[in-house]
Amino acid sequence: MNGDPASPPQQTQQPQPPEVANETEVAQEEAVQSYLDQPFYVSLVFFRFLGGFGAGLVGTVVWGLILFLTWSIVGDVLSPSDVQTTEFGIQLGTDKMHPLFIYIVIFAVFIATLAANLAYILIASIVEEKYYSRSTALTHVFFGELVCLFFFLPAYIMGSKIYGTFGVAAAALLHTLCVGIFTYFVLEIIAAKKHMLVNVYGVILGIVLFFFLGTLFSKGSATVSSFLALPFMLGMLGTGNGIAEGIYHWFYHTYYNDFLNSDKRFGEEYGKEEEEQDEVDEEL
Repeated sequence: MNGDPASPPQQTQQPQPPEVANETEVAQEEAVQSYLDQPFYVSLVFFRFLGGFGAGLVGTVVWGLILFLTWSIVGDVLSPSDVQTTEFGIQLGTDKMHPLFIYIVIFAVFIATLAANLAYILIASIVEEKYYSRSTALTHVFFGELVCLFFFLPAYIMGSKIYGTFGVAAAALLHTLCVGIFTYFVLEIIAAKKHMLVNVYGVILGIVLFFFLGTLFSKGSATVSSFLALPFMLGMLGTGNGIAEGIYHWFYHTYYNDFLNSDKRFGEEYGKEEEEQDEVDEEL
């Protein structure tokens, strides 16, 4: 013996087996598996409309506040400044748009849609259990809003130069619709990505319902229609999404065929999803 104290045996950390997943992955897998097993209530469609409409009202309030404050500060600058005199000596203001007005509209649309879409995610995550990844959805929607803003800048500028005020309004409507659709897809991809095809049909139905209502109310006041566009758009997207899920839920429990599952294969690819899963299991 050399008198040195015996060193304690080193403990080697055992690697975690691949089948052990974290809590988030387990919760997501359970949400996907129970997507069609949970009962579907018709009231869910109504609550989704209320959630979308309420979130849209938040964006509308933000939109109105931005325009009100902006107009009260720089309203004289944004007003038409060019005056033409007719042959009868009558002075008429032109409809020439101030360049600053375009950027104010872009800023207002961005902040209003961002507030509305973030509010919808918060409402949906509270009302429905399947939307549990709130922080992840909020992060994706925020960065998606920034990307869509840069994508639509050329549309705003070209629309104002070619069509004037109508071009800016059309670009704003298209911008609002695209970021609304993006928000719905982000929620559904995170919650139940295997049944995204159901939500694709739901979003298409929601767009049809939105433009149908827009056609009915187009004869009314343009100011009222512009302020109600965002609430009704998010409300109709939620309604269409709920109707599509309800129809597919009924079809699945009637015929027991999950044909809109993204893992389902047809034609020559039929049965390959089981072979691919077996290969993955063998590798693990």
